Amino acid sequence: MQLLLKLKTSSFLILIVIILSLMLVLSGSRGAILFILPVMALQLWHFRKNKFFIVALFLMLLIVVAGLIGPYLPTAYAQRILSIPQNIIFGADTVGLRFGLWQYGLELWSQKPFFGIGSGMFVRFSINSPVLHGIRKLPLHNMYLTHLVENGIIGLFFFMLIITRSALNYSRVIRWANRGS
Repeated sequence: MQLLLKLKTSSFLILIVIILSLMLVLSGSRGAILFILPVMALQLWHFRKNKFFIVALFLMLLIVVAGLIGPYLPTAYAQRILSIPQNIIFGADTVGLRFGLWQYGLELWSQKPFFGIGSGMFVRFSINSPVLHGIRKLPLHNMYLTHLVENGIIGLFFFMLIITRSALNYSRVIRWANRGS
């Protein structure tokens, strides 16, 4: 019974990975595409001694193949992905805008490093940011920096404590699942 449950669970997870990977590639999200590469490498490393290594390798190859069909996708898609380094350097487009917001957020944080500027306050202060020119308000677009700027070092510490605890619980569940197989 437990083997059947594991098989159903692993099949379901594989299906989710395939669907989400396809959605990721077709979305054209530059940040997500940059993020998926180290995640794929980490997962492959995790499964290196597991019977699911072949499945993980297959999924990684599927994502790489999806990336190779890039020349057959619209030109605008390829230009969007290839513009990442240029947009960071020149501060253009959404990538440069976010980088400017991060710099402004760190300036705000330096004024109140321990307790931050207050939860939810960055959006109110963002209109004064040099990159927004008083036209609109935007969030920081980075959860770690948001916690640092709005809640200070103390708030970031507790946020990271929650994330670390979650990762440890995940690791414990994976070890428990592997021990039963």
